[in-house]
Amino acid sequence: MFFEWCVSFFLFSVRRATPIVYLRPNEWGWVRGLPQTIISVLFGWWGLPWGFIYTPMAIFTNMSGGCDVTHQVVAQMHEMDAPTS
Repeated sequence: MFFEWCVSFFLFSVRRATPIVYLRPNEWGWVRGLPQTIISVLFGWWGLPWGFIYTPMAIFTNMSGGCDVTHQVVAQMHEMDAPTS
């Protein structure tokens, strides 16, 4: 999983992803993304026009439990294990 945060400064906004986070089977993703959600809620709205676009996207991703990249990570691990000719 990764989570997103958004910070804006008047005329520009930055939306970035966290490093990949491992969630245990009984762990809720939205709880792990709460710090990034709080940052986005407090500091994401202030850029025009992208703050109003990026901030809801980041909040939605985090409150949905993050972005699941398990398949991509597993595929990359298999590529690294594949023998080279």
